[in-house]
Amino acid sequence: MFNGSTASVMLAMAGGAYGAITASTNYLPSRMSELLALAKRRSPAANDLQTKLTGIAAHVESHGIGGVKAAAGHIGLRPGIPRLPLTEVSVQTIERSVLAALRKAT
Repeated sequence: MFNGSTASVMLAMAGGAYGAITASTNYLPSRMSELLALAKRRSPAANDLQTKLTGIAAHVESHGIGGVKAAAGHIGLRPGIPRLPLTEVSVQTIERSVLAALRKAT
């Protein structure tokens, strides 16, 4: 079983999930991998990382698919543009909101 939500990775892992397939893995791959490893070991450090990544994901994903694609593009992926009727996020939103959230991941 795989979890599909950044916000519930630890809960799912405690309940027997094997891993996670989340939107945030597209733009926070190393941090999500770290969270999964910590959650598997039931490390107390997983709690803080879970809280941090949940906040970042909520912020980025509040802009929908456009926010996820903008964040993925920022880390060097080539995600393309959202299909209609979805739209890209504005340059101002990317700079002010999406990138601000990503900076919190470091």
